[in-house]
Amino acid sequence: MRIGGISFKGKNHDKNQDSYLFWKSKNKKLIVLSDGLGSRKYSEIGSKTICESIKQITQETNFEDNFDIKEFLSEIHKTWIKKILKKNINIKDCYATALFCIFCKDKIISVRLGDGFIAFYDENNEYILYDKKEKNFVNETNSISEKFSLNDWEIKILKIQEFKGALICTDGVEIANNNYNNFSKEFLNAYSNKKIKYVKKDIKRWFSEWSKHDDKTLVYMLGWRGKKIWMKI
Repeated sequence: MRIGGISFKGKNHDKNQDSYLFWKSKNKKLIVLSDGLGSRKYSEIGSKTICESIKQITQETNFEDNFDIKEFLSEIHKTWIKKILKKNINIKDCYATALFCIFCKDKIISVRLGDGFIAFYDENNEYILYDKKEKNFVNETNSISEKFSLNDWEIKILKIQEFKGALICTDGVEIANNNYNNFSKEFLNAYSNKKIKYVKKDIKRWFSEWSKHDDKTLVYMLGWRGKKIWMKI
């Protein structure tokens, strides 16, 4: 499985407030990104720290027996709080979103906190996680903060036999008419039979040409299906 990511700073920001990372071992694959809230003084630290915290707890967790998603997310939150406090920074200055996918054996765990979207696909189905703004105004979003509430997190845990791929983007990646499904299918189809070196180079080419006002970040997890197009748009 091929995994990777890319991020560009927007012209409207002095610093890139987005963060991302990807990691894999023999039995686990992780992609994660975070968008620091622009109104917060150290939002770039908050976004980087939540990515690191998710990676740490993913490495420490057994997802096979008696896995408890509430306990898992609570541990991520506690770890983030501890890491921020060690930096002698006020938690209120570090709010950030958190979106990630974990693939382990025949299971995928997708979690979204705040703006951005996650798309992933199995042999027969498509799944899109995004903020429908039913509870928040357009310019408001949930984020990691002082308090932990499971209700703030959108969670999808599924058994998967044939994993096709996953894509996560911050809201800085502007998709026409919010058509996340078509964009994601086109992305995954385009790279389904490409080597990772080509994938990284080509994404950098077109991604850098998009709107440059806001920070924008994407991470991906690609299945491999030879030369055929395996998802209809």
